[in-house]
Amino acid sequence: MPSTTQPASRRPPKVYFFATCVVDLMAPQAGLDAIELIRDAGIEVVFPPEQTCCGQPAYTGGFTEEARRVARAQLGLFREPWPIVVPSGSCAGMMALHWPRLFADDAALAGQAHDIAQRVVEWSAFARDTLGLAEPAAAARRTPVKVALHTSCSARREMGSHLPSEALLRALPGVELVEPAR
Repeated sequence: MPSTTQPASRRPPKVYFFATCVVDLMAPQAGLDAIELIRDAGIEVVFPPEQTCCGQPAYTGGFTEEARRVARAQLGLFREPWPIVVPSGSCAGMMALHWPRLFADDAALAGQAHDIAQRVVEWSAFARDTLGLAEPAAAARRTPVKVALHTSCSARREMGSHLPSEALLRALPGVELVEPAR
């Protein structure tokens, strides 16, 4: 099977990292680890410190105006044409699919939202396709382990994040990916 890894010369020199409120509040080490992997690949990571939330909690709760306020505060943070790596499929889906809809009635903001939407890449897809982390590892794990992957419904439906996530897990030596019973 051909590799989907981008050669180092085709990797972006810089990316934005949008940590999401969930990573910030519940799993900050996961965000730091993702940033370290990106930097280890020779890519500069730009982390706008003003970032907060994509607005998805308000949006999925039916609070569209609140979601617009939260999302609008993020629009000016990603001015350069670099990819925006998002370590959450559902947050990436919010930014890529719903931000343009939130601002459809405002030409200037709709343009910004559309530009950002085109540059959003969910973390597992970036890890597989750009960093090449789904390439089989050489060293075998001594103790085999079974792993079940659960992706959120929106991450699966909107961003297809289960596919790169499965590829990453299958590439780990000694890891058997199993399907959950339900």
